[in-house]
Amino acid sequence: MATRKLSATVDLKVRMKEPLRARLEKASAKRGISMNAEAVDRLERSFNEDDSWGGPEILNMARLMAAAFIRGGQGARHPQKAAPADWINDPAFYEVAAETVYLALIAAQPVHRNFHGNERQKKTGQKIARTFARIKARGIAKLAAEEPGKEPLK
Repeated sequence: MATRKLSATVDLKVRMKEPLRARLEKASAKRGISMNAEAVDRLERSFNEDDSWGGPEILNMARLMAAAFIRGGQGARHPQKAAPADWINDPAFYEVAAETVYLALIAAQPVHRNFHGNERQKKTGQKIARTFARIKARGIAKLAAEEPGKEPLK
């Protein structure tokens, strides 16, 4: 394979589904740039985002924590998807969300080779179950105090 200069511009054929192409077209029109410029900018930003977090592995852990935080807070607030503004400033719901992040990190924890996986997994599962029971109980108690007669969590 021939070596190219870093400043070289190359052609690249890309296949994508129509809905993605339509989103790209809409985004480029909104910014007043070509679809090619929009696609290149989005690719560069995705690589820069990976690099700014120290690599894709750390970025994925940050995404895991963010998703767990949101789900924990929403789940404690109400079974339907509540907006973060509805619960994020409430200390009880914030604590539930933070504990859910902890559970997600424990669940994603790599198993060390020197441990017997089955026993460790069993203990971790028991710990997660106990912690989740506490989270659920706190969320139910908080909601029961705020909204008597409603069933917040099942």
